[in-house]
Amino acid sequence: MVLAGTTAQADTTTTSTETTGQTTTTTTNLTQTQVSLKSAAVPDTTSTKQTSTTADPTTTEPVATEQNGTADTTVTEENDASGATTTKDQTPTEPTNSAPETPAESNQAESNPSAASEDSTSTDATESTPEKNQAPASDPSPTTETTTETPATETEDPVTDKVAAKAQSVQLLSAKAEVEKTSAAAITDDEDLSDRFDDPALLAAVRKTLKLNDGDAIYLDMIKNFNKIANVFSIEAYTQLSPSDRAYDPIYSLNGLEVLQNLPDSVLGVSLDVQLGQTAADLQAIDFSPLNGLRMRGINLYSSHWGAATDEQLQDLMQADISRTKNIEISSPDKYTPTLNGLNNRQFALLAPFVQAILENTVTDSQMLGFSGNNITDYSPLKGLTANNDSQVTGWFQYYQATNKVAYQLGDTIEITSPITGIHGESFKYDIRYYQNDNSGNLVTAAARAVTETVNGQTKTVWKYTLVNPKLYNGQLIYGQFSYGDAGRTTYRENSTGQPMSSFDLLAGALVYQPVGEATSTATVTYVDDTTGETLTSENLTGDVGATSDYRTATTIKGYTDLGYELVTDDYPVDGVTFTDAAQAFTIHLKHGVTALNNSKQVTQTIHYVYADGTTAAPDYTAWLTFTREGTRDQVTGEETWGEWQNIEGQDGFAAQTSPTLTGYIADQLEVPAVTGITAASDDVTTTVTYTAQDVQSVTVTYVDETTGATLKTETLTGLYGTTSEYRTAATIQAYLQQGYELVNDDYPATGVEFTDQAQAFTVRLKHGMTTLNNSKRVTQTIHYVYADGTTAAPDYTAWLTFTREGTRDQVTGTETWDEWQNIDGQGSFAAKTSPVLTGYIANQPEVAAIHDVTATSGDFTTTVTYTARDAQNVLVTYVDETTGQTLHTEALKGDAGTVSDYRTAATIQAYLQQGYELVSDDYPTTGAEFTTEVQTFTVRLKHRMTTISNSKRVTQTIHYVYADGTTAAPDYTAWLTFTRYGIRDEVTGVATWSEWQNIDGQGSFAAKTSPTIAGYTPDQATVAAINGVTATSADVTTTVTYTKKGAVVPVTPPVKPVKPVKPGKPDVDTGAQPDDGTAKPELVTGGNAAAGLTAAQKLRAQRLAAQANGAAANRGTGDAAAVTGTAADGTAPTARATQADTALPQTNEQTTPWAWLGALGLSLLGWVGLRRKKN
Repeated sequence: MVLAGTTAQADTTTTSTETTGQTTTTTTNLTQTQVSLKSAAVPDTTSTKQTSTTADPTTTEPVATEQNGTADTTVTEENDASGATTTKDQTPTEPTNSAPETPAESNQAESNPSAASEDSTSTDATESTPEKNQAPASDPSPTTETTTETPATETEDPVTDKVAAKAQSVQLLSAKAEVEKTSAAAITDDEDLSDRFDDPALLAAVRKTLKLNDGDAIYLDMIKNFNKIANVFSIEAYTQLSPSDRAYDPIYSLNGLEVLQNLPDSVLGVSLDVQLGQTAADLQAIDFSPLNGLRMRGINLYSSHWGAATDEQLQDLMQADISRTKNIEISSPDKYTPTLNGLNNRQFALLAPFVQAILENTVTDSQMLGFSGNNITDYSPLKGLTANNDSQVTGWFQYYQATNKVAYQLGDTIEITSPITGIHGESFKYDIRYYQNDNSGNLVTAAARAVTETVNGQTKTVWKYTLVNPKLYNGQLIYGQFSYGDAGRTTYRENSTGQPMSSFDLLAGALVYQPVGEATSTATVTYVDDTTGETLTSENLTGDVGATSDYRTATTIKGYTDLGYELVTDDYPVDGVTFTDAAQAFTIHLKHGVTALNNSKQVTQTIHYVYADGTTAAPDYTAWLTFTREGTRDQVTGEETWGEWQNIEGQDGFAAQTSPTLTGYIADQLEVPAVTGITAASDDVTTTVTYTAQDVQSVTVTYVDETTGATLKTETLTGLYGTTSEYRTAATIQAYLQQGYELVNDDYPATGVEFTDQAQAFTVRLKHGMTTLNNSKRVTQTIHYVYADGTTAAPDYTAWLTFTREGTRDQVTGTETWDEWQNIDGQGSFAAKTSPVLTGYIANQPEVAAIHDVTATSGDFTTTVTYTARDAQNVLVTYVDETTGQTLHTEALKGDAGTVSDYRTAATIQAYLQQGYELVSDDYPTTGAEFTTEVQTFTVRLKHRMTTISNSKRVTQTIHYVYADGTTAAPDYTAWLTFTRYGIRDEVTGVATWSEWQNIDGQGSFAAKTSPTIAGYTPDQATVAAINGVTATSADVTTTVTYTKKGAVVPVTPPVKPVKPVKPGKPDVDTGAQPDDGTAKPELVTGGNAAAGLTAAQKLRAQRLAAQANGAAANRGTGDAAAVTGTAADGTAPTARATQADTALPQTNEQTTPWAWLGALGLSLLGWVGLRRKKN
């Protein structure tokens, strides 16, 4: 890691002698420091091995020599007189006191990228993440040095420039789809495409992918038919020296790549892995347009001079087809060393839409995008990102030159701020390390803390770092990322709007060069024209930290408002900005003032009415349409902008206009037609109607039959011009009405027609009068019920369906027309009919079948049902045990048909109730069953009555405290766990079924118990271990702790092994758990086999009681507990109460409260259980 750079005062001339592995350097006029600058030989087409540089011991440049393929980093300590080399914690040692201010910029690529870079082979590779403190791989061989370029100081453009650049990039990306393969269109089948490649190294890489030899021609069909297992056209302009080391052949032109637009669609795209020249001039000379529209799988472009790339070059790069792009690298060749002229924040903002589009394309594999070894510290242009799959952007080893000074004296402790901004605009955390001014040569990690700050009116969390006695290098502090492990990683699983997205990682770190002196800071005040988006002017303010600037915006704003601007917002403090240790930016937004404008115009229509000689026949007709429009005048530019013309009449033309009638004259246009499509741009419309003298014309009156369309009669009338005919239509119409017609309309004038010079025709329209008709009919179903001898057995059943139809009668012709028959009952069938039941008789048709598809044309339906006598049948009454499913008893009753049995079920049911049954249902009639001709069956259902029962037990732990002679040393300690179980007893069988034991203390163990302290004695067990897994089947536990007088020989007693709990068995069935003394038994069930026989209500009561029991507290300390189970004959539970004392828990002195629980199930109650604790 090189911690060096040029200073404004350094005058360095380095003369390069191109020799193998040796450099001759002449240095003159070094006013402050000696600077070793890495550079390259004059570019040629041969392969140049790129390596890291180790400083010559005679120079003072601090260098981190990074060994190939290892994590060890060795640094030469320049102040060490012996020149000894030390290695410490795999990190570089500190730079010397005479280290320069900034990293040296190189005119050549400093080292080849790692062999692990993305798409470095024909398959899609992924970049591995180095472990913390692992040094990047590089070649230790020496490089050739030459004169370096002095980097220009870069000034970050305002935020508005970034936004404008991003908008422009979006437009360029959207235009990408419009790029046509113009070059490919001009290719002929016999053309040698190798002539299109200007760069021999690039051509050689393409030939290699096509498996051609040097000098072989490249034809179109080779590209169109290209197929590879990896489906990627890989262009790799480097030589692989070892698995982790490669030498790039610099590329100076991309011309020729446009022919790869002819690759088949089966190929995912081109993977381009090249180094772009060696100098800034080389990079600026490269035309990226051959990538326009080219489908790219990988874009790995390396240069130490990305900061020299023009916006036009970056925009051309963004025209590539990235719909299938997986990985990109826009990094320094030695992407693990900060580069002075790397890609900067403004350029990254320009590329952001391009980067975002890659991360949001349809590629389903994880994506790796690298920007290491540049000058990027702001990743917020990616704030609109919603990643489609797991991906990451890597920005290791960024170079950042701070512009503000911090106040610092050797020995001070200062606090600095993370220079990196994450994609959501948040302060980015990474490990910042530095060298302390203690000559130890050790890197120290700065303590980090999150601080909430309010900057420019916004509150945000900022990462601050504390540097304790940092070392100075030529008036600057150097701190930040010194190795892989220092880089920070932030994983984003939501986009900036809070919506979930695939996991996206940002890995970043920067090496900061911070000038010191009087604590100064900067503030930028930018005036932005919101109308045009342009920056009008910027004021750069500088001042001491804590001081308030005397700059105010009012004067400048007044100057702009005098020019026609209007103020939108001004976030600059009214009393001036107070300088802080962080640079501040303020923006004054102005817009063009506008003046509202409006105007109007008319388009006129004029119709002249004249005789044939041109004299006026009637006054002119005039109409007009008025149009208005509104606009604005820009008070800054004076430019007027107008809206569309609006027609305030709401119509787009002139209506048709009937020409005036002049007696004895006829107009050449009886009606001037409508004029449509009139707009504000239309000319005035002028029309002339000419009248000529004309003879009188005839009048016709036609009578039309509208029903048939025939003409009934035509009357032709004649008369003198200007006179009125005496003819009227009323008499003729009346005659037709008497024939059955109806008048539709009559356009003949009621007062007679006036004869004119125009032929006139009138029409009287009539139609046939119609009379509405309707009729109906019925289709009947009759069922006769008779005995075998034909006499009536029951009244006839009659049903019918009614059908109606409507029609009309023509009053002129007398013709009738009918509609279809309609069933007004809404159904087209007779339903099935059950025959009546006659005691002692059976019908030959118990049910007369339904008759379907009955229509108005169907005949009536008649059916006869015949009854024959039959004998009476039995009545069966069955008693069923629903609990077992067995039949208990069946009664067979006999009797004459029509008579009622005197048998009742009450006595039998009572007998079963006394045996322990409960009645479920009885469908036998309470008034007795009537005998019929059919066998009848009735069922009485009973079930076993279930009674809930319960009992309890407890497991006790006792600890005896005795002296060696067996006498009592301290009172016994006693604790216990109480278990209960619940069950049910079948009152028919007497069998009881129990649930599992329940621990009402809510725990299954005895806690560890510390033995009491007795002065002068030592217990053989300081703590009696906890006993776990205690169940209701566990035996009581007794432990003895023996105290021996201190100083006496104490025999070694092995610790008491806790008693292994007995695994509980299945719930037992106890038929004799409680005496059957005739008393009511408590109902309670909490699961187990008994639950299956309970009703829902019983289950609910059991669950409630179990919950109450499980909520009781465990008994602790020495004391007694009593649990009483059982019920009295009257259902009232007896009660057992324990005396209650103000007792305290052992060791805690907490006051105890007796616990009690009460459960109620049905008519039974559980007794109170009083529990108490005594102080140990």
